[in-house]
Amino acid sequence: LEDLVTFLNAQTGSQRLPDGSLLPTAGRVAALDALVADADGSIDAAAGARYVAAAKKVLAKGDSAAGAAYVGKEMRRLQGMIAGKSVVPEKKTAFQLRRNVLGAFLAPKNE
Repeated sequence: LEDLVTFLNAQTGSQRLPDGSLLPTAGRVAALDALVADADGSIDAAAGARYVAAAKKVLAKGDSAAGAAYVGKEMRRLQGMIAGKSVVPEKKTAFQLRRNVLGAFLAPKNE
């Protein structure tokens, strides 16, 4: 039975155990696991929240071209607000942080 389940997992991309339950690695992303493993408490909740919020908005756009278009447009919008004379310094800081996080979604991938 184990050989059959192993074969089916390899062929279908599923991550099942012989009893039908999921493997402990199911639903996990290795790159994110590495980030969590490296987090020694130095990652603050606000920074994490900025990344999660940005990722949700980019992913909601669908394909990568639409996501990249959103990121570019949003970065330009934020830059305009950062350059604005009437924006208080605290908001400018928040806009700059958000713009910087969005920039990570446009960074070239090392392949």
